[in-house]
Amino acid sequence: MFLTRRRLCTGAMAGSALHLGNRALAQTPPAPPPAPLRVLEAKAASAQFIALPAPATALLGYDGLAPGPVLRLRQGEEVALRLVNGLPTPTTLHWHGLRTDNAVSGVAGLTQEALAPGAAGEVRFTPRDAGVSWFHPHCAGMEEQIARGLHGVLIVEEKEPPPCDHDLVAVLADGATDPKTGALKPLSGDHTGPLLTVNARPAPSAQSFAPGARLRLRILNAAVARIMVVRVEGAVPQILAIDGQPCDGFTPVENTVPIGPGARFDVMLDLPRSEGGEVKVV
Repeated sequence: MFLTRRRLCTGAMAGSALHLGNRALAQTPPAPPPAPLRVLEAKAASAQFIALPAPATALLGYDGLAPGPVLRLRQGEEVALRLVNGLPTPTTLHWHGLRTDNAVSGVAGLTQEALAPGAAGEVRFTPRDAGVSWFHPHCAGMEEQIARGLHGVLIVEEKEPPPCDHDLVAVLADGATDPKTGALKPLSGDHTGPLLTVNARPAPSAQSFAPGARLRLRILNAAVARIMVVRVEGAVPQILAIDGQPCDGFTPVENTVPIGPGARFDVMLDLPRSEGGEVKVV
């Protein structure tokens, strides 16, 4: 058989056409169904900062919790929220420290309008990165809303998280209260207050675990202006991530970590193996 150039080109085109045809027959996998919406309502909350019989302190929170609920996702899962504004003032939902599209960044006056009192809005996006970030308003009056407890933590788990026995969240904040009425005082001057809180409860916070347990501690500084200098006593801490970004594990100098406003640190530590051993995070 003799092949001319015309026959060779025709055969090549026929092969290509057959190849493309086979590709066209391949089925595209169906898109996963959208995640169901979780309702998140910004509304009034309260906490007992001063011992009874003093009244509780009026706060703000998501779902009545200050700080708001911890949202946990696996990497690749979608954030699907319906934010309801139960406050008397406008608010937004900003994802601090998280890479997102402008359409869901929640910066009033720049990427979207603030949500009016009584209104609701839908937020959907898939976080690009694993790590710890936090959400809070980003609008006029945001400092007061955040200082009064309107913030929460978003944790996007790694596909293969480092093993630990307990995964804990510690949201640090400060403020000032009237000792008679329990009301929060407006932060003035350098915007710091003498009241230190852990998860919106007066410090210290005590928890008990089995001897030798490995703890992963996610620390967030939600204070408006105070730098929290955190020291670990009784254990050797390992820093796993800073501001949600993983790093090579290291032990901080003198077991001490300075955490600026809005910053997050992932800390891994092992409790003493002896019964009654104690670790302090000061």
